[in-house]
Amino acid sequence: MNFFGAFSGLPLRPLLLAAGAAAATASIYTYVKRSEDTTAEPEDTTEGPDTEVVKDQMMKLLVSKIQLQDRVKELEELLCEAHRDCDLKSKERETHNILQAENNDMKKTITQLEEEKDEMKKTLNNKEEFLKVTLAEAEEKHQKDVETIHQLEKEKDEMKKTLNNKDEFLKVTLAEAEEKHQKDVETIHQLEKEKDEMKKTLNNKEEFLKVTLAEAEEKHQKIISQLEEEMFDLTEKVTLAEAEEKHQKDVETIHQLEKEKDEMKKTLNNKDEFLKVTLAEAEEKHQKTISQLEEEMFDLTEKVTLAEAEEKHQKDVETIHQLEKEKDEMKKTLNNKEEFLKVTLAQAVDDVETIAQLEKENVDLRIEVETLRDTVKILGKKLFECNRV
Repeated sequence: MNFFGAFSGLPLRPLLLAAGAAAATASIYTYVKRSEDTTAEPEDTTEGPDTEVVKDQMMKLLVSKIQLQDRVKELEELLCEAHRDCDLKSKERETHNILQAENNDMKKTITQLEEEKDEMKKTLNNKEEFLKVTLAEAEEKHQKDVETIHQLEKEKDEMKKTLNNKDEFLKVTLAEAEEKHQKDVETIHQLEKEKDEMKKTLNNKEEFLKVTLAEAEEKHQKIISQLEEEMFDLTEKVTLAEAEEKHQKDVETIHQLEKEKDEMKKTLNNKDEFLKVTLAEAEEKHQKTISQLEEEMFDLTEKVTLAEAEEKHQKDVETIHQLEKEKDEMKKTLNNKEEFLKVTLAQAVDDVETIAQLEKENVDLRIEVETLRDTVKILGKKLFECNRV
């Protein structure tokens, strides 16, 4: 095994050995065969001692040949095994080299990993210290979160109570607002009807006043003309005492007219009484006033001087202007009432908008409540996660 192992690197040596052994065996066999052919005689069947020796040698050679053949086979098998072992060793050497390179790489990797391990130890130590500080801060923060959650729960309960109170208040307020709105709508309709009636009445009265004023001016002009004619005829008949008496009566008449004017103002300011006065009563009162004036003028036809008549005419003109002013004031009063109705209508519209605003605020409050609930849920989840960590 060791002898042939030295020639494992020479692949032709086993073939040469096998060829030499075969040639030697063939030579011995040929020699023995020739010896048998030359020494054998047909007549003489006796064998000599040399022949036996040769046969013994031939037998020994045959045995040696067989042994050599077996040995050659063994050697061939050993040679094949040696080649296989050599191949295996070559592969093992290559594998060893690869493993050596990998081992070197692994040593470098191990060194690098040890360095990284040291760095990781330092990092872990730093992280442990940081985690200790962070844990303390987290516990403190958790405690604050717990306190905050309790505070939020208290605020949530208070807000629930407040919202319940606000809901009840809004329900009551909404019902009152709806009732008030309904009343306002009815009042608006009633005021619109009254406004329409007042417009109709005002139009009728304006038409009547225009006609009455024209008739009164015409009658007044006629009376003035008649009085001027009568005054011109009676200038020499009236005494000073009668003039003073007439002046006193005129003063009383003026006071009476002022009282009537005040009563008319009160009547105009009172809407219900103003609406109850009918056109017939106004005409009757006007006719009575004209009749009274005509009677007074008839009684005073012999007592009034021309100067007093002119003064009375001036006063009558002033009274007419005063009546026109009062008519303008009445128009202003009616315009103010119309403005008041418009303002009332605007207030009703504002009430409707206020109700809509209250409904919107109610919806906003509900949205805020839902948002607070979601916030409480999120805080609860965060607290649960913190406790779990």
